[in-house]
Order: sequence, then structure tokens, then C-alpha cells
Amino acid sequence: MKISSPEMNKNNAIVVCCTPNWLAPAACTLKSCHDHGASAFADFYVISLGLSALDRQQFQKFLDKNNFSATLVEGKLPEYLVAKSPKRYSAATYLRLTLNHILPPNYNRVLYLDSDVLACAPLKSLFEQDLSGKCLGAVEDFQSFPNWRGGDAKHPKKIGLPSGARYFNAGMLLLDWQQTLQKNMLQKCIDLILEKLVANQRFKFHDQDALNLVFAKDWQRLPQRYNVISVLSDYFQDGIVIRHFTKDHKPWHNVRIIGNSEAREFYRRALADSPWASFFESGRRRFAPIENLGITLRRKDKKTRARFVRYSQT
Repeated sequence: MKISSPEMNKNNAIVVCCTPNWLAPAACTLKSCHDHGASAFADFYVISLGLSALDRQQFQKFLDKNNFSATLVEGKLPEYLVAKSPKRYSAATYLRLTLNHILPPNYNRVLYLDSDVLACAPLKSLFEQDLSGKCLGAVEDFQSFPNWRGGDAKHPKKIGLPSGARYFNAGMLLLDWQQTLQKNMLQKCIDLILEKLVANQRFKFHDQDALNLVFAKDWQRLPQRYNVISVLSDYFQDGIVIRHFTKDHKPWHNVRIIGNSEAREFYRRALADSPWASFFESGRRRFAPIENLGITLRRKDKKTRARFVRYSQT
């Protein structure tokens, strides 16, 4: 579905993609952007698969309750890609690669966000970031951080990136929309994934790996504060603009995680008296000992924090 005349006509867009059962957190992602002023300069979209009339009604009720506007779009993916989607991930993870078939071509910049993301500060500075003529602005993932414990430091090289190449997390993508369309970058990602699947192969991190390969020479590394994933939030705690809850235990889950209290309260308030009130898990929370132990140890590791901060500034 190509949107030819959006309800709004800002110069930029913010897009979240999800399955219908994740509409609640996706709507909360957009609410957090609205709360920090982004609706003044960006149109909002949610793209999903298999939307029902009830989904649309509930989404509109949430918008009305929170006094902002967004467009809910039924997406479409190649059938072969849907059939071969990995069990752990829904086919909806590939929807961000189809934005060129959905969004109008007139935008200056398009910000894609995962549906487990919250804006924690005004986003205007993100949209004003200098991309140095590149198609994409993104934040480096821990996969290419030096001497990372527990990660796969060799992963970028395994997928075909040159030795020493930096690898970005795809939960926040700031696209120079005109360049992205002109160079057909998103379709190249789809083609690469389909090529792998036809050969009975697949990327470990699916479309994130494909994006890193296609944009390898056409992305600008942005400051870490614009996509602070869970495991790095213990090292980068200052000035966070976008917080990305990448672990299995999300803030709306009934699990006590160190550092998640503020986000959990945001979801509680946002979903209260909404059509998705039951999505927020209330009641007595259980404790996640292993994950919380890791958080405690990382927060006490000042040497690693200082090393990562220095590295992120190079």
C-alpha cells in the first residue's frame, strides 16, 4: 500500500513496524515521541501485518486518548520471505525494508524505531544530525565493540564486512529519504535476504545483517545516546535520547529489572484506561536474578565504562 496523501504533511516521518499483538507498545513508542515534541516536525506511522477492524479501532482510541495523530498501515511482504521467516522473529521484522513501497517520497528524513523503544528526550537534535552525505545514520551495536564479553566480536566479519568494520543496531535508523529512494537501498536489502534464503542460508541477525551489508559504506555513526540498547545502558547512562529495551524482559512485563522503573511507569500510565490496559502486567513482580546480577556488575565496572565511552568517541 502506497500512501499518496498522508493525513499530515510534515517534512519528516517516524515509523514503527510490528505485529498486531504488539500494537500497544508500538503506540507507546509514538506517544513517547509525541511527548518529546516530535509531532511538530514529523508524521507518525505504524505498519503491521494482518490488521483487524478491532485493531484499528483500538489504535484510534489510544490516539484520541493521548491527543496525537498517526497513520496505521497494512504492510505487505514477498510471500517467500514470509514463509521462510525465522521462528523466533515474526515476518514483521522485515517490514522496515518495505518503507519505500509505503511512505510518500517527499520526506527529508525518515526515522524508523523498533516497538520496544522509548524516546526519553526531545528528538529534534537527532533529526538535525549531520549524516556527512550518507544515506543512513545509526548507532553502533555491541557486536563490534572491542573486547566485548559474551558477544560475538567476529560477527561483522562472518557476514562479510571487512575486518575492523563497525556494525550498527537496526532498532533506530535515521534515513536520508531522498538518497535511500534514489539508490534503492531497501530493495537491495530484500534482494540480499531472498538470495540467502534461496540458497537455504540465512543471516544470524536477519534484516539487521542485511542492512549492515547494504549500507556498509553509506552510514554515519551517531552518538550512542540515540539508541541505548539494554546491555549498553549500564555503561552509557547520561543524556539518553532513545532507550531500546532489547532484552526479553520488557518494562511492561511483570519482572523487576534494575533501571526499568521509570520506563515501566511510563507504560503503566500510557496503557491505563486504554483498549490495551491488560497488556501491562500488574501485580507482584518476580525478580530476574541472572539479568540483575549482570546489570549490577556492569554498573560497577568503571574501567570498562570508561573504555567504551572513549571508544564511542573515536
